[in-house]
Amino acid sequence: MRSFDAIMGYRIKATDGDVGHVESLLINPIHYLVINTSNRWMGHNELIASDWIGGGCWLDKTVSVGLDVAALKSSPVYESAEPLNREREDRLYDHHGRSGYWLTETIMARVET
Repeated sequence: MRSFDAIMGYRIKATDGDVGHVESLLINPIHYLVINTSNRWMGHNELIASDWIGGGCWLDKTVSVGLDVAALKSSPVYESAEPLNREREDRLYDHHGRSGYWLTETIMARVET
């Protein structure tokens, strides 16, 4: 187990190369990494959902994500001054071709009843 402070600055490894580093964490209640992609190009901050994380290496200080560099490079920009709402999450998940956690939660709730 590591503290939040311990993973600040960890490099982000896409499936085909490094793309940036962990800038901060966003917990709402779904956890996101806020990553800064300026290590690789004229970058920006963006969100990575915790369920897209494939693993991490404490020794290398890296986090692996199941996304490629091109997808991350064109990912929606995260501005912390703007509220994180469902519309922004929809755009993020749609961009990466992923189903939103809110859809999974709805399906699970229906199965349980």
